[in-house]
Amino acid sequence: MDVRDAGTAIARVSLSEFSGLINIASGEAATVRQVAQTIGEIAGRSELVAIGALPDRPEPLCITAKVGRLSSLGFKPKRTLLHGLSDALDYWKKRL
Repeated sequence: MDVRDAGTAIARVSLSEFSGLINIASGEAATVRQVAQTIGEIAGRSELVAIGALPDRPEPLCITAKVGRLSSLGFKPKRTLLHGLSDALDYWKKRL
């Protein structure tokens, strides 16, 4: 989830009457593989992403947060994974 959307979600929860546990997340699954490949593609350096270079770890392939409570407060993320990663890459390109 893009940090700007996370901030908006936290504000939405803070200003609501909600009480209890709530997940701040997009609710959309993305594997580390997908994130790494997307970064490689938008950077134009896909050849630097070496999937399988390290052995698999005994961890779940994907964990997705349940966001029903957050959605019930009217929150929906504005930025896709691609949009957020593209913005982050642009930010760092300008500073390096």
